[in-house]
Amino acid sequence: MVCKDYSQIPESDLIVNYITERYKKGLGTNILTTGLSGTGKSSCDLRLAELISMKLHGENRITEKNIVDSLLGLLEVLNNNKGDGTIIIIEEVSVLFPSRRAMAKENVSVNRVLDTIRKRKMILISNAPLYPSIDSHIRIKGSIRYKNHLSLPYCI
Repeated sequence: MVCKDYSQIPESDLIVNYITERYKKGLGTNILTTGLSGTGKSSCDLRLAELISMKLHGENRITEKNIVDSLLGLLEVLNNNKGDGTIIIIEEVSVLFPSRRAMAKENVSVNRVLDTIRKRKMILISNAPLYPSIDSHIRIKGSIRYKNHLSLPYCI
């Protein structure tokens, strides 16, 4: 078995290349970043979004309009963008869609929002302090499936 030394790949090129390849195949991507307060989740998400944007479009198209912290803000981004590799960053997704209200009306409709994002080939980057505090629908959509045998959380 050949092992690859991932520490030799600069910055987050491995993740950026993976996401851009998914985009080229017509697939959306949902990334979940978790960690305690003040550990750099938002900075990591913003930098990753910038790198993905530069790789996909040849320029950094990330503005404050790409960063949302409310359902209304998310719907506004969806309404104003019809695809073309739009990157959305959701701050504190566990506040927007908490796991304790998984079957609440607003959380059930998150599947429609996620499906719209997927169909438009948008890239969703979300963060939360604790992985279990995120709605189960979002956690499932933010997982990597490997040969249908293993599901691992895809966290940076």
